[in-house]
Amino acid sequence: MNSIAPRRAPLLGLIGAYLVSGAGTALSAIAIPWLVLVTTGSAVATGLVGFAEMAPYVLLQATAGPLVDRVGLRRTFLIGNLVAAAAVFAVFLLGALHDLPLGALVALVAVAGAVRGAADAASTPMIPRWRGWPTGATSARSGSTRARTGRRCWSGCRSRACWSRWSARRSRS
Repeated sequence: MNSIAPRRAPLLGLIGAYLVSGAGTALSAIAIPWLVLVTTGSAVATGLVGFAEMAPYVLLQATAGPLVDRVGLRRTFLIGNLVAAAAVFAVFLLGALHDLPLGALVALVAVAGAVRGAADAASTPMIPRWRGWPTGATSARSGSTRARTGRRCWSGCRSRACWSRWSARRSRS
């Protein structure tokens, strides 16, 4: 029993880090735009922050392959998630100090999105393919990422269009 546990420890550590990273990404994807909406009351600023997070994420997830090959899968995954955690913590810290202008928030969120994109590009090949598991498991995950990105972009455009119509009607009255 002791000879099996050390062999599985790295895999269990990887799966644990992967789950914690995914949970943190999902929570910050909801909390940061909500923070912007509550503090500014602007749907445009909320959409801008969502776009600032997702645009670098998608761009670097698609193009970070050579960087991941040069730096290494584990190192890219760990460094990317640590930098993203530091950027999100800086958002929390500056928000708690009431010293978080929108420009700084957009920059921090863009950094977090960019390094998460590279880290997620590195994490997908690290998950081993086991016998009996469908090979499309990783493509389903990337499909859900594309779906979330599309929903955010669409909801930002839709809220902007609705706000424009509402403010135009209100100004006529």
